[in-house]
Amino acid sequence: MDRLNPLLVMSLVLVPVLAVGCSSNESEIDPDPTEIEHAYQAEDGHATFDHMVDAAVMADMTVADYHFVPRRAILTPLGMQRVARLADIIDEYGGEVRFNTRETDESLIAERSSAISTALQKNGLDPSSSHVTLNIPGSIGMDAREAILIRTFENVYVPGQNQSSGPSGSSTGAPPLSN
Repeated sequence: MDRLNPLLVMSLVLVPVLAVGCSSNESEIDPDPTEIEHAYQAEDGHATFDHMVDAAVMADMTVADYHFVPRRAILTPLGMQRVARLADIIDEYGGEVRFNTRETDESLIAERSSAISTALQKNGLDPSSSHVTLNIPGSIGMDAREAILIRTFENVYVPGQNQSSGPSGSSTGAPPLSN
C-alpha cells in the first residue's frame, strides 16, 4: 500500500502536466481579428495622442509587406490592428487603403489585397465597395533634387559620370563634416 501512494501521486501530477504541454494552440498562428483590440484602444494613457496617430494614418492610409507574415497572405496582429483602424477612418471620412508592396509574385499580391479587403469587411465596411488599391504610400516622400543631393553627399552619385560603373573615390561614405 505504501508503494501505491507515491505512484498514485506521481500519476495524478504527471498526467495533467502532459495533457497541457501536448495541446496545440493554433489561435496564436492565425488570431481572430475580432479578438484583437484596436491599436488606439490597447493601453490606457494613449488617448491623448490618438489625434496625432490618426492624422498620420489618414495622411498615409497604407498597408505594407511588413503587415503580413513573410511570403504569406496572412495579416500579422500589427497588420490586423492597422486595418481595423483604417476601417474606422474610412467609415468616418472615406478613402481607400493603399497596398504598398515590393513583392513580384502576382498571385501573392492578389491574395494579400483580398486579405486586406476581407479584414476591412470584418471591421464593418461595405463588402460591395472596393477599398484597396495597389499603390505607393500616401506620404509626401522626397523629390528628385533631394534624392540626388543625398546620393551625391554619400558619394553614391557623381553628376556627369557614367552611373553604371559605380561610385568613384573612397567607399567610406560621406566626406567629413567641417566646422
